[in-house]
Amino acid sequence: MFWILLGGIAEVFWVIGLKHYFDNPWGIVATIFALFISFNSLILGCKKMPTSIAYTLFVGIGSVLVVGSEIILFKANVSYLKIALIILLVLGVIGLKLSSDAKEGEGR
Repeated sequence: MFWILLGGIAEVFWVIGLKHYFDNPWGIVATIFALFISFNSLILGCKKMPTSIAYTLFVGIGSVLVVGSEIILFKANVSYLKIALIILLVLGVIGLKLSSDAKEGEGR
């Protein structure tokens, strides 16, 4: 789970880098470094849990953090609908993780 969390956090930096910092050499280097960390963390996370769950967690964590950082750092528009959909996404990711843990406990 640590690797997936690290990958999701690193995803925020490369996604923001693509939009805001890819027009200067240091921004390009930082974006590529974050991309490398993000995907290598995903690869390591996939070795510890089923790929479908690892990828879902990775994307869910990254999505929530990217949207949150856009709202906080770049003053993106926020609405009740956007907040509700983010909460729904988080609940879906948690549900998938919990259902995966329950199946592993049953011995498949």
